[in-house]
Amino acid sequence: MNKRTRLALLAVPAVLLVSAGVAAAVGARTTTHLSEPAAIGAPKSGADLDALVDVPGPLTVESITGATWE
Repeated sequence: MNKRTRLALLAVPAVLLVSAGVAAAVGARTTTHLSEPAAIGAPKSGADLDALVDVPGPLTVESITGATWE
C-alpha cells in the first residue's frame, strides 16, 4: 500500500470523528419535533409473557396510535 492510499484511509475516520465532535460540541439535535413520554401501557417482564402464552382462549388485538407525524 502506498503512502497516498494509507493517508486517504486514515483521513476518512479522522474527518468523521472531528465531525461528530463538532456536532456534539454545538449541541446538534436529532429532531426539532416536540416529544413526550407515552401515557399508555406498562412495562412487563418476559416471565409475564411466558405465563400468558400457554393460556388457551380468544385472542384480542388492540391497535394503538404510537405517533402522529406532521
